[in-house]
Amino acid sequence: MDPLERLMAKFDITGQQGPTAALRGPASSSAAGSVPSVPDCPPSPTPSTASDARVANVIRTQGSRRRLPTHNQQLKHALTINAAHVITHDYLTLSQPLSEGLLLMDCTDRKLKLIHSLGALQPLHNYTTEYGNSLIRHAKHKALLAGSIEVDVPTDEV
Repeated sequence: MDPLERLMAKFDITGQQGPTAALRGPASSSAAGSVPSVPDCPPSPTPSTASDARVANVIRTQGSRRRLPTHNQQLKHALTINAAHVITHDYLTLSQPLSEGLLLMDCTDRKLKLIHSLGALQPLHNYTTEYGNSLIRHAKHKALLAGSIEVDVPTDEV
C-alpha cells in the first residue's frame, strides 16, 4: 500500500466517510480492496488569491487561539466597568449645582453631612459619597474624587 493511501486511510480529511472510518484504521479499508475516493479538488489558487487565503488562514487560527475569559477575569472586568460608572455618576453630580443637597459621610468626624455646595467641604477631610467614592478637598479650589479626579470647588468669595 502506498504511504499516501495509508495516510488517507488513517485520517478522513474529506469528511465523507464519517467518524467511524477513522476508527477502523487502514486494515479495514485495505481488506475491502478499495481505495477511498477523493472528490474533485478546486483548482490551486492564483498567487493573488494565495496570499488572501494565507491571511484568512492566519486570522482564523489566531481567532481560535483566543481563549474565553475565566470567571475571575469576567468578574474583574464587570467590577471595573461598574467602578467607572459610579465614579462618572459622582463626577456629574458634583459638577452640577447641588440645589437639593448631597449627603456625604465625613470619615474624619464620623458624621453624615448634607452639603449644598462643595465650598462647604472641610479642607483635608475625607468624605465618602453615597456610591462609596472618596472625596477630599485637597486645595482651596480643588477636590479629589476617587483619589485621582479633580473637581472644581466654587467658593462664595468675591
